[in-house]
Amino acid sequence: MSARYNIEIKAGATFGPVTFILRHRIVLTAAAELSATTLTVSPLAHAITSGTTLTFGTASVVTSANASAGARSLSVNAITTALAKGATAKGNLVDLTGFSARASIRAQYTDTAPLASFTCAIVSPATNGEVTIAMPSNTTTTLPANITPGRADDIVDLQTNSFPDATEAKLFNPGTSAYYYDLECFNTASPPVVNRWVYGRVLVSAEATK
Repeated sequence: MSARYNIEIKAGATFGPVTFILRHRIVLTAAAELSATTLTVSPLAHAITSGTTLTFGTASVVTSANASAGARSLSVNAITTALAKGATAKGNLVDLTGFSARASIRAQYTDTAPLASFTCAIVSPATNGEVTIAMPSNTTTTLPANITPGRADDIVDLQTNSFPDATEAKLFNPGTSAYYYDLECFNTASPPVVNRWVYGRVLVSAEATK
């Protein structure tokens, strides 16, 4: 399951490296009432052992039985806080052994050619689920700016899922809009296994010093 992460690139400056630590997520597909001992979840990406503590928001849940990869339910000790459908908890780190990473920026998802591509690397050991993205200054300088530097401050936190539409309309220079990127990991299978782990919007601020 992919996560949203918006970034700002300063045109003409070196970007990154930014490190993403990839974890599987456990998502409730049905609400759970107070004292429930079973959670209905999306298919598990990995096995979970009995006694594992999972945190859904501010609520901690302890599993009471093993669950295999692909399972759609979890046996837990009676929960002390009701949980809403869609609540998520972090699972195991993603094992990226045998995988490579790629990430590109496009003005529109439907564009054939990207505006630019990031340099991507999987950090050793690959079992830690760490991926870095970076871009050299001679590449960022080719990106058309879509905001002036001060406008990036209008977003309280670029790294959250929040990107209010009312604010967005005021952010960009006339005739421009946000760019888009995503980060994928893929292997050498035929066809390759491809996972889209991170996506978001890209703000490119104008450069004054050249």
